[in-house]
Formats: sequence, structure tokens, C-alpha cells
Amino acid sequence: MLVNLKKTVFYVFSAVSILFIFAVLICFLFGTFSIPIQYSGNYAPASYSDELLLQPASSLKPAAGFTFKLNSSEIKDFSWYYGGDNHSFTYSGSSELYNYYLNKPHDRTDYNQYALSEYGRRTIQELADYFKEYGEQKGHSEEQITANVISFVQSIHYTSDYDSTGREEYPRYPVETLTDKTGDCEDTVILAAAILDELGYDPILVLVPQHMVLGIRDTGNYSGQFYEYNGEKYYYVETTSPGHQVGAVPESVDPTLVEIYPMVQIPKISATVSSVKENSDADFSYYSVTSRILNDGPGIGKNITMTIHGGTVAENNSGSNQTVYIGNISEDGKKSVTFTIRVPNNSDPVYFVVAGENFESFTVSDF
Repeated sequence: MLVNLKKTVFYVFSAVSILFIFAVLICFLFGTFSIPIQYSGNYAPASYSDELLLQPASSLKPAAGFTFKLNSSEIKDFSWYYGGDNHSFTYSGSSELYNYYLNKPHDRTDYNQYALSEYGRRTIQELADYFKEYGEQKGHSEEQITANVISFVQSIHYTSDYDSTGREEYPRYPVETLTDKTGDCEDTVILAAAILDELGYDPILVLVPQHMVLGIRDTGNYSGQFYEYNGEKYYYVETTSPGHQVGAVPESVDPTLVEIYPMVQIPKISATVSSVKENSDADFSYYSVTSRILNDGPGIGKNITMTIHGGTVAENNSGSNQTVYIGNISEDGKKSVTFTIRVPNNSDPVYFVVAGENFESFTVSDF
């Protein structure tokens, strides 16, 4: 009996030990690991790491329905009138999400990019779903659903940037406008454009002298002031106060076109480069180069590469220029890449060109 008990204890202990070793092995293999860059042709091998600066938390997902009650944040009630009905909803957004946007850069002048950020997209989807479902219940057309969205944003209290933030210019992300329950012209235009874009209605943002307005795509039933973009007509919409009709321009506004901002994500990519000289010979100097690439958003930076001018990667000396493949970087993500380059002595200064599929290339150097 005692022998059998000892055998049972031994078998149990052995099984637990094996499971523990297996779990440690899994954590080692999948918890922390490095990924070698894959390359072909003149793509150079390198080592890199990447991470997301802010990982979207499950707590950021809105609750079902149209009352957002997440982490502690001041509750905001919105109400407006459209289509013979009084509309209302309560927004109580995540403090984490709101603070995230407060800490984002607010110095971009391509205002469409504020409307296209990914982290607040779930909130915008909920809003768009509300307008779509109400419109479907009422049998509304695209023009009527758009008009309801316009009525909503026109109901938001107007406050200048200076009065609300102490800054001359402070474009708000949609989550900020909803949480602050106030904004100026670009803030309500950004919010409206985000909702209409989610609905698939292809809005634009229109800059006129000292003002910003919304442009909505012509459906054949609008009249008044419009702007042409990519062969389409987009009609003027004033979003700063209730009652303004599509195409109607207030007397205080000069509708002369300054610039149009389409709803296309253009990530803001930046990079730094640092180098350390490792050794040299009669013809060449060898440097270890580390570059850190950041994506401030919105959206994914696609197919990013770094091309070296004035040197070659030491592992592959097939040409005077050498390209290191970085890959994609998600919104608010970063990647670090390290490689060794060979530079001819007495050569021209070395510099690097960062390029990608959906942003303008730029130059960076540490030499």
C-alpha cells in the first residue's frame, strides 16, 4: 500500500514537473523572441525589434448599445432634433483613451489626419451605426442620414481654441471633441468627417480663409456653394451652429477655397540614426548603425525601407546604395533596426533615405 502511494506521488510529481518545464519552454519560445529580417536581392540582413507604444486595451471597447460607460470619465449628454424626432445619447468615454489623445501631437495642419486615427475608431463606428440604423428604420436616403449627422455636430457648443485650451490653435481628435463636448470649426468638421467616412459617404474637409467647413459629396439633390475635387462636386456645410443648410454660406464667411483635405490616411513617420565606428582599414571604415523609426499615425506605415547613400551594408557589398527593409509599422508603433555599414575613407557624407508606400520619403543622417 505504502509502495503504491509512493509510486503515485512520484508519477504525479513527474507529470507536474514535465508540465512546468513545457510551460517555461513555451514562454521562452513565444513570450520573448527575435525575428530576423527576411531579404532578397539587395535587401540587407539586419537585426531589429518593434513594439506598439500603446497597446489597445479591451477596456477601451464601448459597451453594447449607445451609452458608453467605461473607465472613469465625466459623462456627456448630447441631444438634437432631426426628422421629427428628438435624438440623444450619453457618452462616457475611457479616461485612458482621452488622455492618450491629449498626449498626441496637435501641431499637424493636415486636419483630415485627426479624423482618421485608429484608436478612436470603435467610438466612431458606434456613432455611425446609430445614424445608419435610425436611417434604415425611417427609410432615409444618404442625404437624410447625412443631414442627421450634420444636425448632431451643429448641436455641439462652439468654443474657440483659445477660450477652451489657452492655445491659438488646437485641433481636436474626435474623442476629445466628444469628451470636451465643445470645439471650434475644425473640431466639429473633423468629427463629422470621421462619422461620414465611416458611413462610406466620402466627405472632405475644406479650408477657406480663417475658417474650416465640411464638404459632402453631391448626390444630385444639393444646390448652393460647392467645390470640385477629383471630378466630383462637394457641397459646403457649416458645422459651427444649428440650422445651416447644405450649400448655404453665412454672410460672415468668405467661401474662397484655400485647400481641400481628402479622407486618406497619411502616417507621420519619423526616424533617428546613431552610429558608432567599430574599426577601419586602409580603404574603409566600419560603423554600427542603429535607427529608430516611429509612426505617429494615423494608420499603418506600409513597406518602409531605409536606403543608405555613401556606403554599403558590410554583409552585402553589391552596390553603392544599399536598402534595408523595415516593413510595416502600426499607428503609434516603433521599430529599431541595427546593421553594420562599410564607408570608403574620404567619401562624401553618408545619409539615409526613409521611404514607404503611403508617406513621403525623407532623409536622416548621423555622419
